[in-house]
Amino acid sequence: MDFWRREGERLAENWVMIDIPDLLNQMGLDVFERMRLLAEARGG
Repeated sequence: MDFWRREGERLAENWVMIDIPDLLNQMGLDVFERMRLLAEARGG
C-alpha cells in the first residue's frame, strides 16, 4: 500500500507500508512490543 501527496504536477511525499509501525508507535501502539509479548505468552 502506498500513500502519495501531490503538489501540482509533482509528487511531493510517499508513505509506504514500512512506515506503518512508526505511525502506530506515534499513536501509542508499539507493534514490536506486542509481538514480543505474544511470543512469550506462547512459550517462545
